Amino acid sequence: MKYASDLTDVEWELIQEYFKKR
Repeated sequence: MKYASDLTDVEWELIQEYFKKR
């Protein structure tokens, strides 16, 4: 994902959790 490097580690963890719950 091209925008992953623009996110903080915490934000990326939250995004991963969000997609896991879908």
